[in-house]
Amino acid sequence: MDNSLPLPFQSDPNDPSASYHVGISLSQNIQDEMDAFQPNIIHITAPDFTSLHVHNYARKRQIPLMGTYHSNIPEYMLFVPGMSWVKPILETFFRHIYNFLFRLYVPTPFIRNMLVEEQGMDR
Repeated sequence: MDNSLPLPFQSDPNDPSASYHVGISLSQNIQDEMDAFQPNIIHITAPDFTSLHVHNYARKRQIPLMGTYHSNIPEYMLFVPGMSWVKPILETFFRHIYNFLFRLYVPTPFIRNMLVEEQGMDR
């Protein structure tokens, strides 16, 4: 990935394929490739900093955004020692990202209710 940082607790310098990276931005090279492809919809699968740049890209070009909610990452922080304080920060950030989408698809009614009732997502 260009413009990304490995998570220190999910990184293995001896095996980069086993590392998890967080996107930082949408590079000009990727934007040029997307322009050449001419998408008519954009699908966001990971709520990271790159997705903020994808939102701007889509907005400037009037391309609808959709997404899928795959994992309850904020909740996972309760099970990582010393990381529970990150949960409300991630919930706020994810709510910000997901509320920009035309549609957000979730795997179950339970997850939909959790996002709407507990995390205050409005769509």
